[in-house]
Formats: sequence, C-alpha cells, structure tokens
Amino acid sequence: MGRQDFFALSGYLIGRQVIKVLQAGTFKAAVYFALRRWARTVPTYWLVLGLFCSAVGINWFSPLDTSNALFLQTINPGTSQQSIISVAWSLVIEEWSYGIISLLLMAAALTRFRPTAIRAAKSVIVICLMVTVASIIARLLASQSQVIGWDILKKTAPLQLDSLAAGCGWASLEVLRPRFFKKVTSQRVLMFFVSLVGMSGVGW
Repeated sequence: MGRQDFFALSGYLIGRQVIKVLQAGTFKAAVYFALRRWARTVPTYWLVLGLFCSAVGINWFSPLDTSNALFLQTINPGTSQQSIISVAWSLVIEEWSYGIISLLLMAAALTRFRPTAIRAAKSVIVICLMVTVASIIARLLASQSQVIGWDILKKTAPLQLDSLAAGCGWASLEVLRPRFFKKVTSQRVLMFFVSLVGMSGVGW
C-alpha cells in the first residue's frame, strides 16, 4: 500500500508539470521535461549500481547488469527476482512512466497541440483512464499464472502504472474543479478511507 501512495504522489507532481508542458506546446519544453526527470534519478542510480556491482563482483557489461542499468529487470512478470538492488524495481516503474509521458508530450508538440489548461487537464484524464484500464487488465491476466506470486505482481512495471495514473488524474481534477478538489482533499479522514477503498478495490 505504501508504494502505491508513493507512486500516486509522484503521479500527482508529474501531472501538474505535464499540464504546463502541454500548455507550452513546444518540443523544447517536452525535451526539457524528459531531461529534468532523467537528471534527477538516472545518474545517481547508475553510480550506485556500478559501485554495488564492483563490490559483489558482477561484470558491468553482463546481461544482468545491462538489464538493470536500462531498467528492464521488472518489465516482464517473471523476472522481478533479477533486480541487483532490491528496491530498484520502483525506479523501473518511474523511469518507464517518465519515458512514455515524454514521448507523448513530444508527439503532442510535433502536432502543434497547444491546449488551454482545461483542455490539457481533460486530455490527461482520458489518458489516465486508458492506462488504468490497461494496467488492471494486464494485472488480471498476469495473476492467472500459477508461478507468479504477489511479490512479482507488485514489482512488475506495467502492472503498477495505474497508481501513477491516479496521481496524474488528481492533478487534472485540481485544474478542472479547483474548489471541489480543495474541499475534498481538506477532509483528511474522508480522503484516507476513499484512498483505502479505491486502492484495495483496484488491487483486488
């Protein structure tokens, strides 16, 4: 549950920036968005990964290290156990979401899509709903396998994108209905139970 909260919060912060980049409508803004996300996480991760591999005797250019360096270790449901650094599976989810979002922003800029804040927020909500449905279906199909347990399900990148999408959706709702958003989020007890029921339902 804690990781879902983290991804939802991350999605909320990203969603606010995505709306601003869409409003800017320039390819340059989309590229800067991607570079800022990359610069904050990837270089540090590569440094730690390199030091760790050197310490335990793993070849830097081995298939195992390469898959971890390129954030591929938890893309498929059956490979979560191959993460060199145990907590790095969460980075896979974030980095792939950054990449997908960046590509969508670049594509929007190339089509000269320069919406208002309201239209940008509506576009983000539509994409979030599509990602949520796709993630739930993928998780449902993966859960049918007898060799895939809960630990792998929660660490596989494509199966957890709905948490990030939920955060982006809230950021869009804040733009579309600021008064409603402020009213709902100010009620902490209500938000706790809504989040608990929502995440449990989607997770189930």
